[in-house]
Amino acid sequence: MNRGLAFSVLFLCAGNASAFVSTRLNFGTSLLQQKQLSGGNIRLQLSKETNEEVSSVNEVVAEASDALQSVGWASPANDEELTSDDPFVQRINDEIMRDMGVPLDGLLNPATVVNLERDLYNLRSSLATLTGLGEIDVGGLTTQECDGGGNSDEIDALRQTIEKKEKKLVVERRSVFRGWLKNVFLVQAFLSLGVSFIMATDPTILFGGFGWFYSYQM
Repeated sequence: MNRGLAFSVLFLCAGNASAFVSTRLNFGTSLLQQKQLSGGNIRLQLSKETNEEVSSVNEVVAEASDALQSVGWASPANDEELTSDDPFVQRINDEIMRDMGVPLDGLLNPATVVNLERDLYNLRSSLATLTGLGEIDVGGLTTQECDGGGNSDEIDALRQTIEKKEKKLVVERRSVFRGWLKNVFLVQAFLSLGVSFIMATDPTILFGGFGWFYSYQM
């Protein structure tokens, strides 16, 4: 009887211990799930706040870009091809009309002028940043106005590059496609067209009086 009672007591203790361990495990799992849910809510809240801040910044940038485009000082794209409708190109066209009395397409190399203007815009922006002026809009500013001073190898090299491009731009701006030069090109084009037609149909019209034409079976 004493042995049976002892086994009963041990069985009850073992059952209570198992139930206690199970309860603690369930309680720990519940706490872990609550923490995970709480952490997920915090991350979700932070994600929403971050998205709202990014959206607000994008709206400010978009408004600034629209304002710059409305006055023709929008930053030129680095890789995209600029068209005649681009505000940046229209501003260049207005300046050349004012200075030279001809439109942009009246220059000898209008594409070169646009590319030089774009390069100078980007170089002046870099100069302003390196010399402590920060990321300012350099549209309409001279190189001196974009230079905050100071010296370093990088800054000096940048200034030299800007100076070279400015000198080249002055030459290209003055290279106006004069009327007589257009006429020369037109005459050359018509002559080339006529000679090409004769050479493709009956070249003896031009070279039939020369013996070498037949000896070499031209």
